Amino acid sequence: MKKGYHRFTGTRLIALPVCLLLLVHHAFCADSTAYQQHAYVYKNAGSNELKLDVFSPVAAGKSRPVIILFHGGSWVSGQRDQLYWQCKYFVQQGMVAITADYRLIGQDTTRKDICIMDAKSAIRWVKSHAALLNIDSGMVITGGASAGGHLAIMTVLNPGLYDCFHFRTGTGII
Repeated sequence: MKKGYHRFTGTRLIALPVCLLLLVHHAFCADSTAYQQHAYVYKNAGSNELKLDVFSPVAAGKSRPVIILFHGGSWVSGQRDQLYWQCKYFVQQGMVAITADYRLIGQDTTRKDICIMDAKSAIRWVKSHAALLNIDSGMVITGGASAGGHLAIMTVLNPGLYDCFHFRTGTGII
């Protein structure tokens, strides 16, 4: 076997150079755009205050696209601060980035549909506060890590699922 090749695939192992390249990129590019971070309560669910953190570029200007991220944790654990690094990355790309709480199974609820309703509430709150956040409510992206990615997909695949706080925005309903 040739030196430097992986024995199963025959491809060169390039993990170390890629990791070094990412570290150099992070060192020179991270936080090159000034940003501000604010926390907001987007929903009161019983005794739970559900919050989201908004990362936005300091520079004023036209409204920006927004990405809303939901943390992973198998629906049973996790915190919104898990995605701060990703939020900072998206701010560097000129977007407003948001990471949101949702109620967790086993701690706050026993049903996944409650988690989906919370995520939909976060999206509605963001869209209804477009002027405050300086975002274009027609350019909303959702995503997340692991269970959070699943949650982001489920917000659009369940159009009839609402909690008692749902409302229409000028840009549609989620």
